[in-house]
Amino acid sequence: MDLGFLPPNMQYFSISGRAGWYGKKGTDTEPLPASVANGVYPTKVEFNSEPIRLTLDASKAVWGEKYSHFVDVWVAYRYWQNKFGLDHNNAVACTTLAGGAKVSTGSCTESSLYSGVTVKF
Repeated sequence: MDLGFLPPNMQYFSISGRAGWYGKKGTDTEPLPASVANGVYPTKVEFNSEPIRLTLDASKAVWGEKYSHFVDVWVAYRYWQNKFGLDHNNAVACTTLAGGAKVSTGSCTESSLYSGVTVKF
């Protein structure tokens, strides 16, 4: 999606990607009912964003409209919390015991930032 609201001297940027929220899926050990005493927790709402990418059309900025998207420079961010619906603070697969208390291991949250250059031949 081009960012047409930018002033004409900055209309070299675009953004793309998707984000989704997925509802609860039962318990983390389905079909067993939720029971905190037994370590069975209800799932949580899952948030997943497949890379949200900000792109600079470098060739258009340098050589003009004729060379649009010959060279793109981009940065992307991906975030996924409560992977597969597992509660990142309570699910057995996402936590460990440290000093008698539950501590999140970070295994049910994914966050990454990366960049790149795309060249059209």
